[in-house]
Amino acid sequence: MLASGSKYTNEYVYEAGNLKEVKAYDMTGKNTSKFTYEYFTDKKYLLNLFMQQISDDIFPNERLGKKNKNFLKQFSNIDVAGDTLSLVKYTYIQQDKKDILVQKERDVLNEFETVIIYHFKKP
Repeated sequence: MLASGSKYTNEYVYEAGNLKEVKAYDMTGKNTSKFTYEYFTDKKYLLNLFMQQISDDIFPNERLGKKNKNFLKQFSNIDVAGDTLSLVKYTYIQQDKKDILVQKERDVLNEFETVIIYHFKKP
């Protein structure tokens, strides 16, 4: 195993129980990018799922001790010059059945949409 000893830092900012912003810093302490999050204030997040597939930026229950209180509405990655590198918007389609959740992810900059269907089983 080869190790450089370099350390990179992420600074996490929470507001009203939700992850609001992550600032990424390189090994010299220079800010390299910022991730911002917006939430649906009327949609409580009661699940313990890693749904948004953003590796270390959205925490399910017990991962670093924090869980968002609301469903994610929008995620963006902004570079230090202020340019938006990615922008993903989320919608959740209400189902008659309580054991199904449909999540739509719309990548605004790349102009494509992904639909993810979650099927839940009772324990």
